[in-house]
Amino acid sequence: MGTMKLMKEAAPYPSQAIRLGHEGVVTLLLTFGRSGTPIDIQIDESSGFRELDKAAQDSARSWRVTNAECMSAKSAMVRVPVDFNLHKH
Repeated sequence: MGTMKLMKEAAPYPSQAIRLGHEGVVTLLLTFGRSGTPIDIQIDESSGFRELDKAAQDSARSWRVTNAECMSAKSAMVRVPVDFNLHKH
């Protein structure tokens, strides 16, 4: 059984969230198909801010998995935290 490697870029910080000082962690529940692309992206835990949740989901659409267990299975699910922190921005 292989190890799943997630290829992702950091989610862009929404300008409105920066202006308003919004920070938080969005936990996404992603389902990847055999091709390694996400076939379903759900919010498992909200940051409490709609714009941060949406930015995390939008970014996850471009994420991929390689060497994935999902390559031999029908699909694979993974939880991924996306941290929006103004001090790291």
